[in-house]
Amino acid sequence: MTKEINDFPAGVRDIDTKEDGNPAVQLFGRRFFADQPTLEVLSEFFLVMTSRKIIGEEACDALLPAINRLRNWPEYNNQLRYEPKAKLNLKLFAFLGSSRLETRHETHRKHCEYLWSLLKDKIDSDDMEQEEILRILSNLFLGFWGNGAQRTWCAQTFLPFCKGVMSTETIWNESEARRNSNVNSWEYVIDHFNDFFSVNKHRFLARGGEMLYLQICNALRQDTVKIQDWLSRREGLGLTEEEANPETLHAALQKALSRFLKQTPATLNELANFIDTGVESDSAASSDQSSGRPRIAECGWCAEDSWREGYLFAIELKRILTADIDPLEAIELLEIACAMQVMRSLAAQSYRFTSVESAPDGFDYRVLISDSNGTNRRIKEFSRLSISEICHEIHRAIRIPEIKDKIESNEQAKKYREADDRYGHKLYLRIGKSIGLIVPRRGAGTRVVVTDKILRYLVLSLVSTKRMTFDTLKRQIELHHGLVFEESALREARNWVDRNNLLDSSDHADAHLEQMLDASGVLVKLSDSCSLVKNPYCTECAR
Repeated sequence: MTKEINDFPAGVRDIDTKEDGNPAVQLFGRRFFADQPTLEVLSEFFLVMTSRKIIGEEACDALLPAINRLRNWPEYNNQLRYEPKAKLNLKLFAFLGSSRLETRHETHRKHCEYLWSLLKDKIDSDDMEQEEILRILSNLFLGFWGNGAQRTWCAQTFLPFCKGVMSTETIWNESEARRNSNVNSWEYVIDHFNDFFSVNKHRFLARGGEMLYLQICNALRQDTVKIQDWLSRREGLGLTEEEANPETLHAALQKALSRFLKQTPATLNELANFIDTGVESDSAASSDQSSGRPRIAECGWCAEDSWREGYLFAIELKRILTADIDPLEAIELLEIACAMQVMRSLAAQSYRFTSVESAPDGFDYRVLISDSNGTNRRIKEFSRLSISEICHEIHRAIRIPEIKDKIESNEQAKKYREADDRYGHKLYLRIGKSIGLIVPRRGAGTRVVVTDKILRYLVLSLVSTKRMTFDTLKRQIELHHGLVFEESALREARNWVDRNNLLDSSDHADAHLEQMLDASGVLVKLSDSCSLVKNPYCTECAR
């Protein structure tokens, strides 16, 4: 049976290009990439969200496009476009002093000195020297450094904690600067911005965040009846009335995102904007415009079938963003949310297309959790096997005839090697290892564990409106992420149908989870056979 791989937005995919021609990209979308750190997936996600967006001919300044606009997306070849900022002056001010010496070009150092002199002239203080104030401000923004310590200052990123620091990937073309003998001033550099800087290579902000944003747009544009029909087949997801309706979920998520971004004092946003453009605006004009018009970035596309994962992701984001926690802790949990969404997307889409029968939901996979110490050798081995099965399905999925037959036979070996390494099952493993869900980071014996931080994420994103029983939480974790704690639960996975006789109901196989919840202070034991799990960071749950 031929299976059609649909894209959203429709008509954007082009398998004749190098990027979309990769077999894994054809299945999953443009693109999840092994070299993109999970924090920068989150940063790119917020960059798209906080930037001015264009759909067709219509501009959108809101964090999410209006629900009517999503449901009336232009039918063909209308990418989501957005206008990201480079924030060169702000990055120079914050990161140059801590960057590696060999990455600091002479023109960058001179402009940084000039920028400091302009800023000093704007400071009026009788209590402290201007130089000391600037040093404090520089260290303040350096404290919000996110990633890229080995890169040039302009290619580094901030934690995505406020709109004022959201910036696009900007790469300094060192080789071009060396070849050009005229590169002796910052003015020359920015006048020839496109020669000396690259903003569209997608090396670090490699489109993963764009994909997650498109998945949410794709999910929220679905008809309410379609969502209700899907939820009726996924009984036990535990959604509230608000979450089960895409229109009210859209409004709630928009509100939660806005609330999160407003938690940062407005002064920080104002300072960031003032440092970047308030005293020297030529850099912003050159980096953020092309031929006098705003510089446009184009999102790729996601798998149209991924609206199911996107819907769960939207719910989980909303719950994390409305929790009563510190903004920086929220960023850590949001990073985990993005990583687990990438893993869920790879697994679900793969299982859709490797099923003999039509299985549109794609959630018929399970991964067994082992205790962190690996003391139960049987559970440890089944955990390893369950991970191996996921990787096998991802490997199989990108080789279905609908994809493989479109690739020239003499190119297949090369393209599939790249697909496996960068976009397929090795990406799945790398993402899991980066957040501590899959261990060890190196070596044999790969298995799945739950760390304290991942457990905290699961509690905050799944215990949403009331206390729930311990067994209900386990079921929620299974339905949202395919993670299970007893080997007998592997019977729910398609891969284990022929091996059900090997699976037993292990006594207290979930004891390590109960112990972790108890140590975290969120477990309420009612009896030896019944416990409740509460979310103390949700006001409604704490009642």
